[in-house]
Amino acid sequence: MWFKATSSILLASMLVSASPISAPSTSTNNQPQIAKRLGASVVHFHHRDSGTTAAAAHHDKRNSTSSNAHRVQAERNRVRIRYGKQSQRYQKVGKVAGETIWSREVDKKPSAKPFDVKEWKRDGLKGTDPVVDYWNKAFDVSYSGPISVGTPPQDFIVQFDTGSSDLVVPVFSIVYADKSGASGLLAVDTVSIAGLSVPQQVFGAVSSETEDFPLPYDGLLGLGFAASSSSGATPFFANLVESGSLESNVFSFYMTRGGIEGSELCLGCVNSEKYTGKIKYYPLATFTEDGQPFIWDIKSTGLSYEGGSSSKGSNHKKWKSKGFRTVIDSGTSLINVSKEVAKAFYEQVSNTSESRRLISPPPSAPTKKKIPDSRAASENWGEGAYAFPCDSVDKLGKISFGFGGKKYEIDARDFNAGPETDGSSECIGAIFGEDLWEDIAVLGDAFMKSWYSVFDYGNLAIGFAKAV
Repeated sequence: MWFKATSSILLASMLVSASPISAPSTSTNNQPQIAKRLGASVVHFHHRDSGTTAAAAHHDKRNSTSSNAHRVQAERNRVRIRYGKQSQRYQKVGKVAGETIWSREVDKKPSAKPFDVKEWKRDGLKGTDPVVDYWNKAFDVSYSGPISVGTPPQDFIVQFDTGSSDLVVPVFSIVYADKSGASGLLAVDTVSIAGLSVPQQVFGAVSSETEDFPLPYDGLLGLGFAASSSSGATPFFANLVESGSLESNVFSFYMTRGGIEGSELCLGCVNSEKYTGKIKYYPLATFTEDGQPFIWDIKSTGLSYEGGSSSKGSNHKKWKSKGFRTVIDSGTSLINVSKEVAKAFYEQVSNTSESRRLISPPPSAPTKKKIPDSRAASENWGEGAYAFPCDSVDKLGKISFGFGGKKYEIDARDFNAGPETDGSSECIGAIFGEDLWEDIAVLGDAFMKSWYSVFDYGNLAIGFAKAV
């Protein structure tokens, strides 16, 4: 097992405290009984260097670029599992629930301003638990923090993941479509995060794990929707919403970079000290046939690039891809677009029928590479990975994703996913090519670090404001 040794010690006692999922419920309407006092919690992210956990040391040496390539490949594999065209996730909804995935427009309606913790004027459930920005000295791998499970409570470090819906901790098993995961049983017990509790939360109690299950955490806390839950259980945040116990039915992320302190997850709230301007919201795009939200995705007008120069100093014109759906996934550190869009983004060189289909407006003449001196990366990074000179980051133009009529630019620092090989002057671009379900794009932490991200469960929307 590669879970931390401290987690292994807790397995037996955790199983004793957790009730099996088949145990009779004492709640009404099968909903957990939660105190009706309105609250919100702020979970603060704290810096953690690579190699500071037994799990990380056991699995690989994070400073090695060969290990970094392996980690990126593992993450890309999980993305394929989660959002791939043959993903069991989508097949399960159709087969078990008798539903199909479809898109619909969400009716625009007035929404109350989310509760702002900056304006806290009374005693409340304000969390102060540390949350980790896991930094591997190349880029921010992911963000995690503590939760407590069981009676009496026992602490675990989990990744907070908008791309999944299940809670998995040591002693169950969620097997993802990529065959990575864990095995065990479903249990029911109290789960708490920074003062917010669900007394009868269903969770996966892990007894064994596969090699590609995400590091360096004890498990995952999915912040997605019940319709995409692998276990069929109502997710933790959804239980909080249904209980009416939150100040606002939203949660929001602020992510620093480079292991700098200050990152946080705000449950039931936003924090206006972490962003500037107003939050702009966009409706969710994908629902089940009976109207239930399926994933945290919104419609994008496309990936765009503007400006920049090559090694010869020549400038480049504006470029934009066609539109696509985008998942905003806090459990993914990188960015994934279709292979065709990625190729056009990095190295569009001719006015072919393929390029005309992918580019808006279609090019009237051959174009030069937009990312200075980019090329396909070495094979250990996988198909759809690209490399570029590390010292050309300051020569990059504006890389943006469009939502509505606004462009959301990513910071050039987050475009660098680390050196291609040890000591190499070539770096890997953080935008990868993956052919996923419905050509959906996946925007992970490399995007979210630039934009304060609000997930509005009540109005089924995602909002962005410029992160400070």
